Amino acid sequence: MIAWYNGPTGQKIAAIEATQSFHRLDDEEFADDQIAKPFALRRLEQVRRLESALNFQAVREEFAISTALALTAALDVLLPSDQQIDPRLMRKELEAEHRRERLATSQRTIDSLWSLYRGLTDEELEHYVASLNPRMANDFTEPCARLFGTS
Repeated sequence: MIAWYNGPTGQKIAAIEATQSFHRLDDEEFADDQIAKPFALRRLEQVRRLESALNFQAVREEFAISTALALTAALDVLLPSDQQIDPRLMRKELEAEHRRERLATSQRTIDSLWSLYRGLTDEELEHYVASLNPRMANDFTEPCARLFGTS
């Protein structure tokens, strides 16, 4: 993977990621961006495949759930034992909430990725998507889950 990032497309992607914050454009910026470079079906499919390969949705959800569980555990010690929250019940509720919000969150992720990589050509983006190892996302999410003690 390091060798790939040393190539021309990898260096361009690294520069984009290093200089631009990963954020969703506000509605006006997004509309202006769409006028300048409208979604093409090919680009939309590439961005969806990129999101799937990087598994941002799962990373975001696991981080949010793990953080909430860690905060709950830290505050639980201040409560009488009969008022403490069962972490298994809390995880179940948080996962249900994330399932309800998944469609909107997924669209925000797609919008953000489209915005972040809008400077790449279709060929460069395709090269990036094709280079990704499906295992990469798990290599990030699994240590995060262990760190928060939620795996």
